[in-house]
Amino acid sequence: PLLLGRPAAAAAAEEHLQSHGILARAVRPPAVPRGTSRIRFGVTAAHEEEHLRQVIGAMESFVG
Repeated sequence: PLLLGRPAAAAAAEEHLQSHGILARAVRPPAVPRGTSRIRFGVTAAHEEEHLRQVIGAMESFVG
């Protein structure tokens, strides 16, 4: 997971990633302790290096 802290930041990151064609879910309280909201990624053997680069690029452009 990528820890973002605030629930609003995790929700914004999820929306930003979706706008880049990436499915990753925000996980917020009460599913996780307060202050530890995060984005959870599911990476499998079917993902290629380019997929991971796409995620990294999208997160680098995220301002939350």
